[in-house]
Amino acid sequence: MNRFIIQSVILVFFCLSVHCLSAQSDIRTGSLKKEITLGEPLDVYLVYDHDPELSVLFPDTNFNFHPFELIRKRYFPTVTENGISKDCTIYQLRLFTIVPDPQLSIPVYILADNDSLSIYPEPVSLKHVELLQDIPQYPVLKESPHWEHIEQRTNFPLIIVIVLLITLILSLSFRFLGKPVVQRIRIYYVIQNHRRFIMQFEKLERLYSSKRNTDYLKSLLSLWKDYLSALEGKPIATYTSTEITELFRKEDLKDSLIVIDRVIFGGITSGAVITATGSLKKFANSRYINRKNELRKGQF
Repeated sequence: MNRFIIQSVILVFFCLSVHCLSAQSDIRTGSLKKEITLGEPLDVYLVYDHDPELSVLFPDTNFNFHPFELIRKRYFPTVTENGISKDCTIYQLRLFTIVPDPQLSIPVYILADNDSLSIYPEPVSLKHVELLQDIPQYPVLKESPHWEHIEQRTNFPLIIVIVLLITLILSLSFRFLGKPVVQRIRIYYVIQNHRRFIMQFEKLERLYSSKRNTDYLKSLLSLWKDYLSALEGKPIATYTSTEITELFRKEDLKDSLIVIDRVIFGGITSGAVITATGSLKKFANSRYINRKNELRKGQF
């Protein structure tokens, strides 16, 4: 950009001074370069001296600069001295087509009576310099045993976009599918916990029936309380038998707990223990079914 400004200043100075060198021509164009390579920027100036009463237009981006392509242009204010107005524009062009001796002529348009007159200056003649003089018809590529090191960079914008998309998808999924998914997961865990409880409960039940050891009965009662605590969401494991009876208000549950407490704490053996443990299992099954139905209704 700085290079373009420096060249523009030089060209403007040239535009203002060239009139002194060429009084016979009213329109002039030229460049500080005589040679050009492919892709190299080229600054071309266009100067027109005219009567101040004339309406003058210079070509804009719609003009065909073939074989060149326009990069940018820069206009300068009209300067009037001694009854003569001077307009100057600098066009920065670039050549992408191989042309041996490219030429360019940029016109000036004079507007009058709903019509326009095009005035062309002498064309700018340049010489195209080829960087590669001799190109073989079938070039041979050279192999290199050395690895070319490529710097690794983290694409943070892409990562941020991916994270935002994942967050959006998860949010929408939870918004529309979250409740049914959570419902199914909770029902699944309730079913699995109940199956494990029944297996452990019946195992302790069989061990007590065969060995009549109160330790198995204590473990059975503790297992039953822990299961109800998880199922009901209450600290039933810390409750006494009386508190459990007051919580659920079931007479058959009350009688079963009394029988089990007598065996554990009083050492009173009774044939009704197996019936009592069966009652505890039946009560746990009923609470399990009730909880599963609540979850199916969406009551978390």
